[in-house]
Amino acid sequence: MSCFVCNDVTIAAVAFWACGPKATRYSRLNAGMILAAENLRAFNARYPRHHSDGPAEHTPTVHDLKRVEDLDPREALGAIRCYRYQIAETSDWEHTPAGLISAAALTKAEIVAGTDNPGDFWDLN
Repeated sequence: MSCFVCNDVTIAAVAFWACGPKATRYSRLNAGMILAAENLRAFNARYPRHHSDGPAEHTPTVHDLKRVEDLDPREALGAIRCYRYQIAETSDWEHTPAGLISAAALTKAEIVAGTDNPGDFWDLN
């Protein structure tokens, strides 16, 4: 297995789909900070010699949240699956707040997309 640090737009997509469109920006930004921190924890667990210091540069901004509001549900589904793959480096990942947040996002995106097949989408740029 490999792991990389997801970009802020991918994390923003997971936060947006987990919290929903009616959530406050603060709620989505808070979820984004939790998601970014867990992604870095997984990265550091996988590559301890290449330790990344902190989530500051990977935490989504209000601008990133605006960028993901109109994502095609299949794009969001691909981004969410990508994120969940990246955080699966620790044995407890599914039970962490980020694991639960991303599970909620995955369920919502699968329902809205009407499929469990994200197509060719993976990481958002």
